[in-house]
Order: sequence, then C-alpha cells, then structure tokens
Amino acid sequence: MTQAFPFVLNAVAGTGATLEAVAVMALAAACHSAGKAGEIDWLAPGRALDIPFDGDPDSLRAALRERVQDEWRLDANIVPTRNRRKKLLVADMDSTIIEIGRAHV
Repeated sequence: MTQAFPFVLNAVAGTGATLEAVAVMALAAACHSAGKAGEIDWLAPGRALDIPFDGDPDSLRAALRERVQDEWRLDANIVPTRNRRKKLLVADMDSTIIEIGRAHV
C-alpha cells in the first residue's frame, strides 16, 4: 500500500501514552495539508501508526508543529518508502546483557 506514496509518517505514542483520536486526526490532517495521503496503517492499535503521503516532508514537519501538541507525547518520523525495510530493534536490555555477561565470566 505505501509503495504508491514516496514517504511515510510514522508516529509512536510515548511511554504510558496512547494515540488518542484527536492526535490521530491531527496527524492525518498534517499529512493531507502536506500533500495527498493514504489510509492510516495501525502497527499497534492506539500505540503506533504509519500514514503514507505524497508531498513535501518539510511541509509536513511544519504542519505537524502547528497541529501536534507536546502533551500528546509521541515520536513522529518521516521516512522514504523506497527500499524501506524495518530493521531497527529497540530494547531496554543493557542491565540484562550486563547481568548475563557477569554470570558467564
């Protein structure tokens, strides 16, 4: 679905937060104001979504600054869809790895 659009807005709710309807509407409106936008693809209901769009990423960033409020606690990233593959794993495991390392020394 996203291959028809050159960019994707990815938004993830911060710790303990959810993407409430008003935040989702603001994100979608920002995508539409930056250009043509596709359907919302929920990666994790209420927590993470992708919105593909065809427009200028700088215009979207400006629209996000106007519409998205700090208290919604979310991370928003704009990524190109060309050759897009989800390759990043983020995990809070430093202490786990340290403890495992100590046990094997």
